[in-house]
Amino acid sequence: MRINLLPWRAQAQRRLERVFILQTFMVVVCALITVLMITQWQQHWLHEQQSRHQQLEQGIEQFEHTLARFAQQDEKRRALQSRLGLVNRLQQQRNNVTAVLNFIPTVIPPGAYLTRLVQQEGQISLEGWVTSNAELARLLAALEKQSDVSGLNIDTVITDEKVSGPNKRFKLNFSLTRYVAPQLPGDQEEES
Repeated sequence: MRINLLPWRAQAQRRLERVFILQTFMVVVCALITVLMITQWQQHWLHEQQSRHQQLEQGIEQFEHTLARFAQQDEKRRALQSRLGLVNRLQQQRNNVTAVLNFIPTVIPPGAYLTRLVQQEGQISLEGWVTSNAELARLLAALEKQSDVSGLNIDTVITDEKVSGPNKRFKLNFSLTRYVAPQLPGDQEEES
């Protein structure tokens, strides 16, 4: 049998064992809490990143939808501009007849009579009678002086001796540069 004369050593040793176990338990608990906190922080950070990513995806989707709407609106705008341009050109062309009818009296000399006037896409054909070659020469000179006239061409001059008064029949053609020719949408497609 053994007798322990120093019980305080055994008690101190047991106390140290309990402190060691308690400290080990505390370290393990602290380590677990630290690992859980780091894991929670990482989960929170990952959730925030996913939330931002989802917001960016939604923003990109909205932006693409807006771009598609802009493209549709741009197409409508181009169609309206095309129509407006056509209407403007037709409005300008509407003045062609007035311009021709205002122009003709300025070049026709006294003694010349027109029997036919044809306007087709800026090309003007005149037919009429004059009493002498001098009047026809004045008509041609007046046309040549005009800056709006190009491509003057006299087709025929026929003298009719049986007729009294204006007995020389003439036909002439020229182009009027002030003529406004509208480009219709079909014309633009053919040019492209």
